[in-house]
Amino acid sequence: MAIENAITTAVQLKLGFGLPGPFQQVMYIKHACFGPHCGYAALADSNSWMSVFQGDYYKDAGVQMHEIGHNFGLAHSGMGQDTYADHTCLMGNPLYSDTDGSMCFNPAKSWQLGWYSPFYEDVYVGAGQEWEGKLIGVSDYKNNPNSDKIVLRIETDTQDDYFVGFNRATGSNSDNDLCDNCVTVIKTGNNGESYSQSWNQINPQGGLLENEFFLIENHLNSGKTLRIHVIQINLDVSPGFARVYIKVEDEVNCKNWCNEISIPWNDLVGTTQKCDFTELCDGCPECVAPEAPDDYWIVCGKTNNCDPPSKKASADELHEVRCCSDTSKTGWEKKGSCDVWGESDLPECKHAETYESADQICKDNDARLCTKSELEGDCTAGSGCGHNEDHIWSSTLF
Repeated sequence: MAIENAITTAVQLKLGFGLPGPFQQVMYIKHACFGPHCGYAALADSNSWMSVFQGDYYKDAGVQMHEIGHNFGLAHSGMGQDTYADHTCLMGNPLYSDTDGSMCFNPAKSWQLGWYSPFYEDVYVGAGQEWEGKLIGVSDYKNNPNSDKIVLRIETDTQDDYFVGFNRATGSNSDNDLCDNCVTVIKTGNNGESYSQSWNQINPQGGLLENEFFLIENHLNSGKTLRIHVIQINLDVSPGFARVYIKVEDEVNCKNWCNEISIPWNDLVGTTQKCDFTELCDGCPECVAPEAPDDYWIVCGKTNNCDPPSKKASADELHEVRCCSDTSKTGWEKKGSCDVWGESDLPECKHAETYESADQICKDNDARLCTKSELEGDCTAGSGCGHNEDHIWSSTLF
């Protein structure tokens, strides 16, 4: 602190009054740091007016706001095991730029600051209770004709509560660094009322998208599970919103949910089975559906020869195969307007392959599956095997 103290003394002599004087914030800028403790861009005291910046970091709006956050009494925002890793929030150190700075604090920090308090709500959901409503982003604070909520505090009967908000990436949050337009779930101590490290619960994605959910086990020490479910995200209206449903899962609902998410499968004797909780699942929320295969675009072998020309297909369906190469291959076709060479005879025609087997066929030919746009551009039309009226695997996820 020797340098800071010397600066303070010199400035106070120059100004003729003690700092901070009439100023709310005072930035100290050090062009170099000397000694063993220089591994920081900036630092600031909590609930203070002073922040200290090294080198050119004072130019970065995100760094400025991070340190002002400390001055406001905010702690860091972490994820996983990293105390700085919540990059949905300025207190996670996400922005180092002199042009990007439009970013806000996470729901726990916003609750502590109290800036949007007319649109905060304490949510105490016990057995048989539920909450459903819309969340809007902090940048729409003044565009809220329906008085929708900005932050929910999920009460836990402990000092560690959960805070839920909609990370709307617009306006004052348009430079958000992680999980645009998703619902964040943040856990912090001191009931969110004072300085406390916060933790983003959705690791590593940062938040929930539409139809995703987060489970809090043994909620209120009840042995039951609380479910925070994003049932809708609508960005086509003003203000954009996320509709959230919060409920303690009772046994009946949990059974139904297990059955809903389960993907049917055939057992050894060919009987179709589904997870019914009691027989095939260990418990709730441990009831987990088998992972569904990805969906990909399949595209007609020649434009307008199929109805529809392009559509979704599950990776375990059977379809035709054409391959594309970014380099010239003997016997492969290249259309004048395209940048790829195509082939269907590999060395024989493939009419019924899963996505995985189609992908491997192309790899075995030192090539790849064609993209949706390459197939739609007829870059491979006429390359043999009579696929022009059939749908062909593309490498493009649906």
